[in-house]
Amino acid sequence: MSSTTSDRSCGAPDVARSLVPEAYALTAEAIRRSLRVTLDDLHFEIGFRLAAQAASESKVEQTLAFLRLTRLVRRTTSRRDRSLAMALPLFLYCPLGDVHVLTATDDEAAEDAELYRAVSDQLGRDGGVGLLGPDSSPAQRQAAYAAGITVGAVDQFAADGATGYLGLVRATWNRFAFTDAYQRVLCLAEPRES
Repeated sequence: MSSTTSDRSCGAPDVARSLVPEAYALTAEAIRRSLRVTLDDLHFEIGFRLAAQAASESKVEQTLAFLRLTRLVRRTTSRRDRSLAMALPLFLYCPLGDVHVLTATDDEAAEDAELYRAVSDQLGRDGGVGLLGPDSSPAQRQAAYAAGITVGAVDQFAADGATGYLGLVRATWNRFAFTDAYQRVLCLAEPRES
């Protein structure tokens, strides 16, 4: 099952880049109101580095941006903090085309979907947030993709052969494995256990 990318994505990196401060401020306020969490400087720094990663045109630039971000991510205290930081580019890019959040496990996908649903509702965003799970029926999967923001474990998207405008990878897989499925890939991998 694949989702379609509309003409909305034409020139998207330039448009999105110009909207970063305002979009991040609105998303941060929605997070504060819906989840009662105030984002700190580290959340914003991760968000801005993810925006820089999205704006990178070459694989070398993308890799350098990813490596800088990886060092920064090690300073975050929890998986939830990383999910909150990922909300910044998620809601920046979702008006531009289908956005998929690829997590390592189905449980993480369910947690992220609940978090992003609360923020989406606060923003008054049409479409909501869809969740792909191992027990999702074909109709539920179709509805999840129709939401525009779809959250699921990597294997759920792979099983469907999903494509979209932006893939936000929250797993420790090779980020370039997803470049054929998405116009843009942002990777905020979970730090490996020492």
